[in-house]
Amino acid sequence: MRRRGRRVETSPSLIINSMVDLFTFILVFLITFMDPNQSAASDDFTVPTARGESAADDDARAHLQVGPQFVKLEGTEIARFGDEGPDAGALDAVQEALAARAPAGPPQPGDPSVPLVVEVDRRVPWAALSPTLAAAERAGFSDFRFVVLQEEE
Repeated sequence: MRRRGRRVETSPSLIINSMVDLFTFILVFLITFMDPNQSAASDDFTVPTARGESAADDDARAHLQVGPQFVKLEGTEIARFGDEGPDAGALDAVQEALAARAPAGPPQPGDPSVPLVVEVDRRVPWAALSPTLAAAERAGFSDFRFVVLQEEE
């Protein structure tokens, strides 16, 4: 018994053209967007380190609560807002109260700063919150931590 035809053996083939195209695109991308004069670890870029927190750190924090009509520091009301938001007098009161709680002097690199925990009601518009944060920055705070409060639905 004789077989007709030959058995065709197939061998796996590698599509070199597609691989060459892919590596060409990667090479062009790297050449275009990489600056040979800048190293990967430049001196002007530092990666922030993670900070662990404990209950002992809670005493050092300042707690600012911003509601639709008020600002409280450590639970004590320090300013009231009108319907149009904070006026200059209210912002001055916020800044004075925060200045008493702020760290002394400008922050130095590497020095831990006193964090200001800002609890914000979700209903507070940005137009009212922004000048309040600016007053806190003028008072000497540079480390802000935000908590947004909203009603459960």
